[in-house]
Amino acid sequence: MSRVAKSKMAIPATVEIQEKDGIVTIKSKANRNIACEYVLPEGFAIDMTAGQLSVIASEEVKGNIAIWGTTVRNIFNRVKGVDTLFTKNVNLVGVGYKCQVQGKKLIFDLGFSHKVEFDLPAEVNCTVERNTALNFTSFDKEKLGQTVGNIVKIRPPEPYKGKGVIKEGAILVRKEGKKKNG
Repeated sequence: MSRVAKSKMAIPATVEIQEKDGIVTIKSKANRNIACEYVLPEGFAIDMTAGQLSVIASEEVKGNIAIWGTTVRNIFNRVKGVDTLFTKNVNLVGVGYKCQVQGKKLIFDLGFSHKVEFDLPAEVNCTVERNTALNFTSFDKEKLGQTVGNIVKIRPPEPYKGKGVIKEGAILVRKEGKKKNG
């Protein structure tokens, strides 16, 4: 049995959690704009006693034990995200590379013959500093990681000059260019 599945999480004072008909609603008391829902798989329930949150799985439904730990982590990540937002930073490295934010749309200038437009999901917010540093925030860790990954795919870092869209903390393996004879 997984230790993750049996773990309990202390419910932060700034978070309100409710369950109704298999849907867990997690709201921030401090910021009313932040709230998310998680649909529990069949045979799961949450238990909130003494300020502790735990997930209970029914062994009657086939496959519940296999996804118990994943379900626990998904709920815990949403609670943590509503309490303190997740952040990821991205840098644009290259001559003339820049980005602008227009509402929920990012407009990139990445050395292509055209500008690239990217629509942000509703859960993800972005701020741009110095036209080349992007800061993404969200309460949903999964959506945040997928959004940043999709943005990096637009112009992945190339190994020779190191140009491209680079996640902060990413390790780039640089290659040596051709050597001249003579």
